[in-house]
Amino acid sequence: MKEQEVRDCRYPLIRKAGKRARRSSEQCCNEHRGSTRGSPSSSSESLSSFGLNDALAAIQQQSGLASAMIFRLCVYHGTFRALLLEVEDLKSRHKAREKELSLDVSQLSCELEQTQADRVGFYYGFNMLVEIAKEKFLGVDLSNLKTEDYTV
Repeated sequence: MKEQEVRDCRYPLIRKAGKRARRSSEQCCNEHRGSTRGSPSSSSESLSSFGLNDALAAIQQQSGLASAMIFRLCVYHGTFRALLLEVEDLKSRHKAREKELSLDVSQLSCELEQTQADRVGFYYGFNMLVEIAKEKFLGVDLSNLKTEDYTV
């Protein structure tokens, strides 16, 4: 705890940028949880929403880090944001596909139930029985069979 206080006294801009970044990340988390705040629309706004620009400027100013290190950090942040957006897109597509498949399954289930219900009272028609008999008894002439002869 003591070391952090000493560090904070030495680097006030970094401390201030760190606090701002924590506050911004909490706001961002709240936005993703369903808060009514708007989300950043451009990549520069998304960088500043995490306080990254301020933190980078403070680090560069007070610690003398090379700009290549800062650039790498920005690239990693950009890659992270792109991956996050891709994951959100995949998640929404997955939910849509899951809903579509659920509807297909319920429709097939209804059709199966209907088919099984129809099959309980299913009877072959006379013409269908004649066709089946013609296939089974190839040498027998069944052309003179009439429905009227077999009605009950």
